[in-house]
Amino acid sequence: MLPSVSVLFVEDSGVEKNRILEALKKHFTIEIHALAATTDEFHELLTGRHWDMVVTEEYLSKTDAFEILDIINASGREIPVFVFSAYSDVRGAVECVRRGAADFRTKDDIIGLMDSVKTLLSRKKVLKENAEEYEKELLIDIIEESRDFIFLIDEKTLKFRYVNRAVIEKTGYSFGELRNMTPVDLVRNLSAEVLRERLSGVADGEQDRIVLFTEIISKTGEIHQSEATVQLVYRKNESLFYARLEDLSEKIRTHENAMRMMQVVEYSTSGIFVTEKDGTITYANPKLHRQTGFSEKDIIGSNINVIKSVLDDSGEYERIWSTVLSGRRWAGRTKSKTRDGGEIEVLSFVSPIRNSKGEITNLAFFDEDATLANEMKMQLIHAQKMETLGELAGGIAHDFNNVLTAVGGFAGVISRKLKDRKDVSYLADKLVELAESGRSLTQGLLGYSRKQEQEFRIIDADRTVRKVTDIISLVFPEDIVIDVETECGGARIRAIESQIEQILLNLANNARDAMPDGGLLTVSASKSLSGKSVLIRIGDTGTGMPADVLANIFKPFFTTKSEGKGTGLGLAIVKDLMDSHGAKIFCESVLGQGTVFTLEFPLIDIDEISFAAATADSLVKLSGSVVVIDDDPGVREGIETMLSEFGYRAVCFDGYPSMYNKLEYLGEVSIAVIDMVLADSGSVMAAEALLEKYGNLPIIYMTGYDDESLRGKGIITEGKAIIKKPVFAHSLLKAMAEAMQEKSVSDR
Repeated sequence: MLPSVSVLFVEDSGVEKNRILEALKKHFTIEIHALAATTDEFHELLTGRHWDMVVTEEYLSKTDAFEILDIINASGREIPVFVFSAYSDVRGAVECVRRGAADFRTKDDIIGLMDSVKTLLSRKKVLKENAEEYEKELLIDIIEESRDFIFLIDEKTLKFRYVNRAVIEKTGYSFGELRNMTPVDLVRNLSAEVLRERLSGVADGEQDRIVLFTEIISKTGEIHQSEATVQLVYRKNESLFYARLEDLSEKIRTHENAMRMMQVVEYSTSGIFVTEKDGTITYANPKLHRQTGFSEKDIIGSNINVIKSVLDDSGEYERIWSTVLSGRRWAGRTKSKTRDGGEIEVLSFVSPIRNSKGEITNLAFFDEDATLANEMKMQLIHAQKMETLGELAGGIAHDFNNVLTAVGGFAGVISRKLKDRKDVSYLADKLVELAESGRSLTQGLLGYSRKQEQEFRIIDADRTVRKVTDIISLVFPEDIVIDVETECGGARIRAIESQIEQILLNLANNARDAMPDGGLLTVSASKSLSGKSVLIRIGDTGTGMPADVLANIFKPFFTTKSEGKGTGLGLAIVKDLMDSHGAKIFCESVLGQGTVFTLEFPLIDIDEISFAAATADSLVKLSGSVVVIDDDPGVREGIETMLSEFGYRAVCFDGYPSMYNKLEYLGEVSIAVIDMVLADSGSVMAAEALLEKYGNLPIIYMTGYDDESLRGKGIITEGKAIIKKPVFAHSLLKAMAEAMQEKSVSDR
């Protein structure tokens, strides 16, 4: 039976390899063979398994026999290397043998090569049976597979003669690249002069070894913080520095993570403590000391009974222990003692702590003050109520705004028709204002709960204040006197008018609640001393507020009203709306004397006012009728009445089918006003039918839904002219004017 061997070939040509392989098969059973053509391929194959022999050509395009011999020598492996050449090269042969080659042969001397192989391998077999040789090879394998970085550095050139697999994997450089590098190329902020100075003591024999802390930079820029141990070794008449680097990056990250976790525990808002399995407390964080009043000396080393009261159910602690020691977590309410003899109810979360073997050694308690949890629960209930109210408002907004459209439309017409009856027209105007205020209620609530965008306009501050005070004068009790002063002189601010009205109504209602026995409500509007802002003040002579209440009035869910009489969101909404306007709100209050809120809005300059005036509503001449489509009869009649009052002819329909049946008889149509949400996609079909017949027909869409609800219904709003219900004369006329202007531009 032929002896088995493993052969590693280093050759450019597979033909030459096969010729030698066939010759070897006559004398050996080839256990495995492989072919390398470059330095990197050779290193990877060399360190991948044991080889009985290496057969290499003298010169290759990407490596040579001399480098192959150096790599094997530096690795410490005792592998016979057979070099063959295309021609007789005496100098090359001498150099190869000097570097440890087993034999040097020309390619035509296959018989001589086989004789050398048989002789060397038989000797190798004897050596391999020696225990010392086996242990040496085992040590080499251990070094190669080590997770530490291991280098052999040439003492003279400082180039790497050999590196193990970990260096290649962690740095990202190939073995061939590393063979042409020095530590200076890998270590941050290191020069060759400094390196030689640090190594001089070892090289001169003054020190056995040195220890350095280094930062290895990988090919991708990743940094590996390392501790390097360097010593001098000798091999075959040459001196090499042996360097072993332990990668500390993972240890440092683990330590930093542990420190961060410790800080989380130390600064946690929960009281945290750890016990042994017998209940002895071994750790307590600062929050627990503050929560209970016990010092570290009082707690550490004591039994858990020092800080935990017996529950109503005396078997509860047994259940905690049995649950956690079985590997599960426990959660529930417990009671903690305080140093002053009291008790606090806490929400306890108890988890097992395991050692490196996976054994449960400790219990960790996380105690949350139940008082805070109860407050958060009530706030959550409030928030859920508000969310439900927001959904309800969104659901009824359409129908509610339809009613307001009809009320406002008819009231507006009454006011115009009865201009000579000042008493009646005044009341009609108030109906319009109340209808607009009704719209602000739903829009304001939806704007706060859903953050929907609304349009900012330039408004007259004096007019808005007078409008709100006229409304509240109708509904406030007679024992509250209202004093109004508007001195802005036509000053304008950029705002969403409905939201400003909501702010003023909210503050006025709070003032009314603060004066249950009557008093004086003062509302004023004026320019600031600098002339750059408008100040609106709302003051009362009511109960006032102490400093601790004043500091919290704008926080959500904070209220001083009795349960069921306030959500604690009124002033939070006010503050949110003021912030969205880039405005400021201040509050001054004296307990027993009253409260004053000051609103400060940036003043709009004259150029912006002129621009706003240029885009004001204006009537346009229409040669054809206005098609109005809405499924609410009140809306249709209200809009038809408004349009008729201003000289327009309206043709109204309750939906797409009724319009389509009359489409061929409509005659000339100048513009269409369509409800955006009709049954069975009626608004889309109605618009398509009108556009098909009339071409570039301006279409204005109406809706009582907020933007979020429209998106939920799959309705596309981008690129459409939309007016929100309730629709009043001024907003409808303006939308019509803008639509006709856009049409005239596009028709040019």
